[in-house]
Amino acid sequence: MQAAMRDLRQRFGSDLVDEVPSGDGDDRRPCEASDRHSARHNQNLPAALGKDRQADAYGNLGQHVRKCLQYLDVIKEHHSDCQLWSLDHNAIASVYSYWCNRPRTKRGNQCSRRHAQLVMQEINRLLHWIDNQPQYRWTLPKGVDDLSRKPVNLPEDHKKHATAFRSVVKKTYTPEQLAVIAQQADPLGRAIIGVCVNCAWGASEVGQWRLSDYQLHAPHPHAEVLRITSDDKDSWIVGRRPKTGIYGGTSLVGRGARALKPFLDGRESWRSPTAASRGIDRTP
Repeated sequence: MQAAMRDLRQRFGSDLVDEVPSGDGDDRRPCEASDRHSARHNQNLPAALGKDRQADAYGNLGQHVRKCLQYLDVIKEHHSDCQLWSLDHNAIASVYSYWCNRPRTKRGNQCSRRHAQLVMQEINRLLHWIDNQPQYRWTLPKGVDDLSRKPVNLPEDHKKHATAFRSVVKKTYTPEQLAVIAQQADPLGRAIIGVCVNCAWGASEVGQWRLSDYQLHAPHPHAEVLRITSDDKDSWIVGRRPKTGIYGGTSLVGRGARALKPFLDGRESWRSPTAASRGIDRTP
């Protein structure tokens, strides 16, 4: 026993070892009775969990604090209780290693990388918080912040990535179907179809370009900057996108430009000839 105590004094220091009770009496100091789980339940813990610690009028904690407490409950479920003095460098390294290997969840699957990272982040936050609390008389071992907290990659991770970034084939009209639609559409509808096919646009894109951005039979306004050859035979749609402000543009082929020409009368938006014949002005 004496040899063991000498070894403990060399590892942890005489002051800490001498405070550890040798019997089962109730005259233990607060630091001696403290353990990791009781530290988690300390009523002052939310104060260490960030700016969202303020409670609302009903006493509910902020979402950030509630999430932190949930991860601390996960830590309790996966690790047995222990005295704080036993949390040395090796013990903490073992905890991090456990989560780096991504333990299994209640569903039987290994937890995600993100979940393991967040749990280890909360463990690190909790250890530093306890280290700053004088009532626990526990010091964070040197080198703990250098321990690896990078979860391992699993084969199933690559399968998820493959499906997540798999291109989705959208249903589109065939050229034959578009020809039938164009035959039934009015001149404005045929012009819009022509623009969308020419520029590979959808309804949202053709709707956000102003008619003043359409330039028919004119050279590109920035041909010299772009170092391209352009003359009066070309037609363009150029300008800044209203939503993002990013400059963009595309060229128009001859047939599409001819279909658009009747509708470029100085208005900012499209005007249906059917509505115009009825005296209806749908421009803003």
